[in-house]
Amino acid sequence: MTLHMRPIQTSHATPPGRVLYQSQPGEPGREWFVYRPASARPGGPLLVVVHGIACNPAEYVFRMADAAERRGVVVAAPLFAKGAYGQYQQVIDPRSGVRADLALLDIITEVARATDADDERVHLFGVSGGAQFAHRFAMMHPEAVASVGLAAAGWYTFPDAEQAWPLGLAGHPLGVEGVDPAFLDLPWRVFVGERDVERDVSLRKSDALDTLQGRDRLQRARAWVEAMRARGADVSLTLIPDTGHALGRAFERRALADLILDPVAPELSGAPLKAVPQETRQ
Repeated sequence: MTLHMRPIQTSHATPPGRVLYQSQPGEPGREWFVYRPASARPGGPLLVVVHGIACNPAEYVFRMADAAERRGVVVAAPLFAKGAYGQYQQVIDPRSGVRADLALLDIITEVARATDADDERVHLFGVSGGAQFAHRFAMMHPEAVASVGLAAAGWYTFPDAEQAWPLGLAGHPLGVEGVDPAFLDLPWRVFVGERDVERDVSLRKSDALDTLQGRDRLQRARAWVEAMRARGADVSLTLIPDTGHALGRAFERRALADLILDPVAPELSGAPLKAVPQETRQ
């Protein structure tokens, strides 16, 4: 499979079976990678995968491509370059005010136009910093989301109306209408490596954050899932065995792409999934 880096006119149909780079002018510009499987059908599901601070969206599209082909799922991954979008993980950059959520909504529209995928409600999956963005985007735009998957987020916005944004819901940059409580009605899935307990340089740390959410990504995932469940949300927590923060091996050895896509569309080939331990609601 090859990567085609030449920007294309998104008003034209996206050819199937290739990972393509696409862009749209703007301030800031919109950039993304997309894979349209040959098995895709008009009105079929669209999965949006959001990268972490490594800014590697093409890697995730390539990792998802085979499983997406088996299911007929279009996969798109935005590029949120730091120079343009700053702290996109918080959706609205606190310094510049640039809104990564509006960029993603534009990208979804363009991808659907070029692939005939369903853009009414997309399936959203984020990795690390992308998981931070994904859950905050879903809190702001639940009407645009069918399901949410989060993998190895460093920290979270808790469903706490008393805690200030972005640790909680109070004082959102867009005011009281910035968060739609319908986010609690979405299906949520949280993934984290059972060894993702290192306090590495990319993990946000403070006494307040450690006290509120935990000292590592595993503790914080468990705390957020518990808080969401206390608000009545449907949230599953899946631990990935023998895995730290790097998820490359989870794609290769644990069929993470299949686990991500299984609720989105059925496995057309009938290939078995590799099970991983799941923490269930207590």
